[in-house]
Amino acid sequence: MCSAPLFIYLHSLNFKNNQEYTMVNLRFGGYLLMAIGLINLRYQTGHHNALIHSMMIVVPGLLLLAATFIPKTQLILQKKNSQILVAILCALLMVYAFTN
Repeated sequence: MCSAPLFIYLHSLNFKNNQEYTMVNLRFGGYLLMAIGLINLRYQTGHHNALIHSMMIVVPGLLLLAATFIPKTQLILQKKNSQILVAILCALLMVYAFTN
């Protein structure tokens, strides 16, 4: 039920092609990493090196988000191999965030 507004939003965008849809998904991945990293920072307050651990999650999210707005990196991110690599890296960073 929580994802209904997101589902309606995505269908209202009227994507012209698959590349636009891919960029939106990658942007959501960047936002996800940033949010997890900042939440991780909040819950680790007082722990040794909490800022470093959290920034290891936030910075790749920021870089991914920025890369989706730069035309030259969009061309790289539209390739299937790049998408698989980004998905694996995001999954590993999420595992790191939850086990850290």
